[in-house]
Amino acid sequence: MTKELCDIEDWNLIRISAIDKLASSGFYGHHMISIENYYVADCLLSKGVGFSAVTKAVLDNCRSKFAFYGGLKNLPGSRYVVTSDSLGFGPLKYPNQMVLESVGFLSLEPSTIIAENVTDSAIFDVAGQHYAQYKKYKGINVRCTPRGGGGNGIKVEFNMIVQAGRELCLAITDGDQNWPGRPESDVSKGCSKIAAMNPVYCEHFRLPVRELENLIPISAAYEIGANHNLELIEKVLERAPQVRMHGDLKDGVDFKKIYKMKKNGSERLFLEDVHRRTSLPVRVCEECSAGDGEKCECVLIPNFKAGISVEFKDWLLSQSRHKSFERFGGEWRDDWLKVGEVVFNFCCAMPQIRV
Repeated sequence: MTKELCDIEDWNLIRISAIDKLASSGFYGHHMISIENYYVADCLLSKGVGFSAVTKAVLDNCRSKFAFYGGLKNLPGSRYVVTSDSLGFGPLKYPNQMVLESVGFLSLEPSTIIAENVTDSAIFDVAGQHYAQYKKYKGINVRCTPRGGGGNGIKVEFNMIVQAGRELCLAITDGDQNWPGRPESDVSKGCSKIAAMNPVYCEHFRLPVRELENLIPISAAYEIGANHNLELIEKVLERAPQVRMHGDLKDGVDFKKIYKMKKNGSERLFLEDVHRRTSLPVRVCEECSAGDGEKCECVLIPNFKAGISVEFKDWLLSQSRHKSFERFGGEWRDDWLKVGEVVFNFCCAMPQIRV
């Protein structure tokens, strides 16, 4: 909350209710509420305009913990609330400037994370918590509402949320990086354009890997007990590390699939390079003997156990954040934290205030 709020003279019901709603979102631990300086809390508390007891408690909390919460206004995901009287119709003074009156139209429930499905969203929530742990942020929670967009339907769902203008929403789409340097998919491009329509309330993030399964560390898969093909996957990753980011670890890749690809196409060239690097003892036939309705036995990239994402989510939620984060090492950790940083910046929240 910025100092311009103190310039308001006409505290009508809309503005009072907007401040109360904003304060409630902090009181119940849904969002992070901070003030630009001590004066903001003091002047608002002195207004005597009928703010709720919750608002007064939150302003007291912001003032008493200003040394801690005040510095958080520089977080990339922070939102600033100002008054339309002095700034609402002029040039933007703050990044992500939000007019006070508009707060009344927001639900201010925990920010929504929308992904391909609700399982993915719940997993990304944990990534945000791991990021907070990695950065050693104390007294800050990650609060979000996981939501599924139904695969390619995420663009439609995200657009509906943006058009309604009532939710703070982060859309996370698959990277679809089936080979190094592949451009964004139409779904990802669409979500980026939608987010650009309302950058204050909504954001879009493209995974730095092909899809969720490419974020699951092998060590975590072993601990989950999803031992299906894990030794083979490890051998492939040792010889062709680029498979970690770009390989189809969800469904796997057989040579029948490769031979149906366009010759000299980017994905086929990538997979042929993987084959040269791995030199695994596999039976490769130019004309695969398996018919269209049969399973090809000429496997280049083995797949994880079917449904591993659900088991991964359950595994993450069944133990301490510290213990589960230990399973992310090296490049697995780097990409996981890229996701976590985005989620944390959008969904960071203060603990619920105890009175």
